[in-house]
Amino acid sequence: LNVLEGKVTDAASGKVQVNTQEVELKGKLNGSKSGDMLSLALRPEAISLGRQPGRDSSLTGEISEVHFLGSVIRVRVGIG
Repeated sequence: LNVLEGKVTDAASGKVQVNTQEVELKGKLNGSKSGDMLSLALRPEAISLGRQPGRDSSLTGEISEVHFLGSVIRVRVGIG
């Protein structure tokens, strides 16, 4: 599981700031209000690297490490 820390910027529309980037979430923010800090949990199998047409939520990052572990590839990405 990948966990990112974010700050609610617009609770009504589901917008959260992660580092310097803003992302709009599809799910509800469970009573959060603007300025609240949240932990965003991302399943590895739900993450895609590169631009994905038709995807609503995306963050820009830089790949810093790649490890090939047999049938698994572990990638470390810095989110700016």
